[in-house]
Amino acid sequence: MNIKDLLGPLLLAVGLTVLFRSFWGWYQGPQTDVGFVAPLSKVEQEPLYLEVDFEDDQKKNEEVLTKVSTDHANYTFSNHGAALTDLQLTRSMDGQKQVFSVLGTPPALEREMRPFLVALDEKTPYYYTFKAKNEKEDRIEVVYEVKSDRATIEKTFTVYKDRHELGIGLTITPRGNESVRTRLIWPSPFLQAIQDEEVINALSVDVTGKFVKTAEKNLDPRAGFFNPSIFGTEDKYFINSLVSDTNGFAKRAYYKSIDRRLLSFLEAQEITKEATWNMSFYIGPKEWTTIRPVNAQLEKALDYGFFSPIAKGMLYLLNLLNKYLHNYGFAILLITLLLKLLLLPFTFSGQQKMKKMQEYQKKLAYIQQRFKNDPEGLNQAREELIRKHGLPGVGGCLPLFLQIPFFIGLYSALNNSIELYRAPFIFWIKDLSIPDPYFILPLLVAISAFLGSVSAQDQKAGFKQVFIAFAISAFLGAWTSYLAAGLVLFIFANAFLHFLQTKGQQALGL
Repeated sequence: MNIKDLLGPLLLAVGLTVLFRSFWGWYQGPQTDVGFVAPLSKVEQEPLYLEVDFEDDQKKNEEVLTKVSTDHANYTFSNHGAALTDLQLTRSMDGQKQVFSVLGTPPALEREMRPFLVALDEKTPYYYTFKAKNEKEDRIEVVYEVKSDRATIEKTFTVYKDRHELGIGLTITPRGNESVRTRLIWPSPFLQAIQDEEVINALSVDVTGKFVKTAEKNLDPRAGFFNPSIFGTEDKYFINSLVSDTNGFAKRAYYKSIDRRLLSFLEAQEITKEATWNMSFYIGPKEWTTIRPVNAQLEKALDYGFFSPIAKGMLYLLNLLNKYLHNYGFAILLITLLLKLLLLPFTFSGQQKMKKMQEYQKKLAYIQQRFKNDPEGLNQAREELIRKHGLPGVGGCLPLFLQIPFFIGLYSALNNSIELYRAPFIFWIKDLSIPDPYFILPLLVAISAFLGSVSAQDQKAGFKQVFIAFAISAFLGAWTSYLAAGLVLFIFANAFLHFLQTKGQQALGL
């Protein structure tokens, strides 16, 4: 056995493993051109206004908290900054209520980080007066007002009872002949339970209609957008984003990075007389069923890709099965089994065609060797071979092409799904959204892939073929070792069922 025959597959497997691990570490979504890059000084464009200068604390008043509860969230508003100071999103899982605190502390306590703070270009007022809480059939409104030396600001929060939408109405009345520039500021989501693995992305749709997603670490600190229709941020499970700007408040939009989090800024035109704006924000989980009622365009943040309809269908089926099984792990196993059964006729047909192709290639190689010095005899023998066995096509590849959309669709759905967060499976798997702490599932993936590959080979397969199968299986085990356990469970089930299918067909002589 030539040592090169062993080193080649081994080095390939190691190289692919390193490449995939590196890719998953730095890739955070597509990078596209931004609307503008602000200059360092006021030359051709205005610089970004990233700092907030608050008024003197002599106007300080007592903090008044106002709580608003719906079926999907608990909001706490404060007259200090007229801001959202606490947000707990709720969802039901197997009849139990899950609560997610998505603002986080201590950063949320900083004045500048208070969600939906209104900042002026000079002397921003911080201490507002609580005016009213009005409850209507489909919404609840909380109203604040402040009168500063430069302007009177009235802010109205509108909480919608049936969806994850937060409306903000602003009326700014400059005093005298003052020229006032207004900014609205809010932070990215923050789930403290996973703060060490949090990755924040910037989201936007500019005037050209392009959806842009950029990782916080790759964001140009001077980059921004003109008149965005969608603008905000996301973490692994949640989105805080502008989804509607009815009166055109946002002249410009840009970000400020603070301690691995992002502050989103909407900046309005300068005004010298009273102006009113109404905006809406999606503040909620990355679930298409909750995003669509607010703004369907924001669904692009879910990264379902080209097979989005299949991914949504798989996710719907996953949730449906979980209602009966009360375990997302078993639901994943059952979906994988159903997919295998659905594609079994195509898989069997394809394998038969592959066998015929292999037989054809063996016989063709034989007659090519036999008539290598007789071109006329070779042509006659080839024609006779085609007449007896037909000309193999690409039908054997059809099952592979059929499986790819379902595999990618379910993979994408699981990779973006909050459903798996803190969802237990069995024994050592307490949370399907994080990697297997003991690497048992990745090991099972490697073993299943190796057995499946070896069992599908010809009995006369040599050591080289077995070693290649081992190297590829080792690569799969290494690659899945840091994926979410729910994803690895799906990959393992798919590999193991393939092995069982192969052994079953061999036992039946098919």
